[in-house]
Amino acid sequence: MTFGIWNNIDEVALFLGLERLTYETDESFLARIKQFSKWKYKTSYYNQMHSIPIQAGLDTFNVVEIYSPNPDLEFKCSLDWEYFTIESDSEFARVFINTEDATLGKILDTIDQTTSFMYALQKSEYRNFPAKFLLRHSNNRIYRELVTSKSYNLTYNNILFDSLSSTSKSLATKRRASLQDLKELGDYFLDEKTGYIELYENNFESFYITYKFFEPRFMIKGSELNLTPLNIITKYGLSDRLIDLMPNILDDQIWGV
Repeated sequence: MTFGIWNNIDEVALFLGLERLTYETDESFLARIKQFSKWKYKTSYYNQMHSIPIQAGLDTFNVVEIYSPNPDLEFKCSLDWEYFTIESDSEFARVFINTEDATLGKILDTIDQTTSFMYALQKSEYRNFPAKFLLRHSNNRIYRELVTSKSYNLTYNNILFDSLSSTSKSLATKRRASLQDLKELGDYFLDEKTGYIELYENNFESFYITYKFFEPRFMIKGSELNLTPLNIITKYGLSDRLIDLMPNILDDQIWGV
């Protein structure tokens, strides 16, 4: 640990398990603590890709925002270890990015060939940003939520059509097109755009629903850290990269690269 003046900021950091970097000021340390407390205790890949760089003094930043000029268009955009994919009911595009020389430009060129999608690059130099340093993510997500009243605003809007399922055997089992059509137990109305749901019920009891939603303006982030799963590196057999990593693998020192 870096030795220096100890104050209340260091005490908060100690509680979180975070250490001050060499020559780090109170202002930058406090900003890092605020970010770290948001991401630290979540174990998914996406959260780790925020948490680990913060601990190491590295950065995670916005790179490009993807959207459709049509605000009502439902679409899926995903970035995994091998492909960037974007699709709607009328259009589909995919590009392979699991190569050492793949850059964000390869993804942007694919979007340029579509008619339904556009992007806003945060900095022009990001076009040459290595694809392996982009955070893997998707604009489509699944969420489970407790409904506590017959008229309820869900946490998220832009719900994907026909994606809602209920844990109750009697509530929210039959979707209706309008509020006027709510006439019997099990009927519900859902405004997918706003996330408003209303139920027909006699004796309401809280219950859980699960639904899918999408982000109409999807931000892809980049990082100064690359965490590539080992199974991706070994997927296509022996390679120079795998040979270089073999001493670390045999010594049980590898969990990402």
